[in-house]
Amino acid sequence: MLGDGRRLPVRDRSVDAVTTIWLLHLLDDARPVIAEAARVLRPGGVFITTVDKKAAHQPGDRSPAADGAEIVIAEAGRHGLRWSDESRFTGHGQGRSGAPDPVFRLLAFTSQ
Repeated sequence: MLGDGRRLPVRDRSVDAVTTIWLLHLLDDARPVIAEAARVLRPGGVFITTVDKKAAHQPGDRSPAADGAEIVIAEAGRHGLRWSDESRFTGHGQGRSGAPDPVFRLLAFTSQ
């Protein structure tokens, strides 16, 4: 089955989990994808996503990014997703130009 992340080919409130790993940072506007995740999640379902990819590679760069944690948290909340947990993982071997390996963030949300 193929689909567009802004309009998934599934019924409302019918999915247990949605993940957008290494996706949101590629978009000009992640809000439609977050809204769609909220639409398809059943009550108690989970949405897990990576955030702040550029910031992990370029610490101190505060320019806006589609996957900025603040943007993702706010948009998820607008669509009834409650922030439930966070984790981090090291991108071993992904340090650029001798920089330390970046530490990436994962956020988890629960559908109401």
